[in-house]
Amino acid sequence: MTASLEIPRRIDALQDLFAFTARAWASAGLASEWLPRVDLVLEELFTNVVKYGGGTAPVRLDIRCVDGG
Repeated sequence: MTASLEIPRRIDALQDLFAFTARAWASAGLASEWLPRVDLVLEELFTNVVKYGGGTAPVRLDIRCVDGG
């Protein structure tokens, strides 16, 4: 499974990010107990990009399942 998303470089886009990860997680049939951890990591990365990364381009997120990952 591979899924991609481009979202605006704005903190209020976090809800779009969380909706995307929930859809990707469900479509891959992954264990739901890991999703909050993944969302926390992505939230930290995304907010750092928005606050400190500069620029105005959308942020792209790609999620891919890896064997044994």
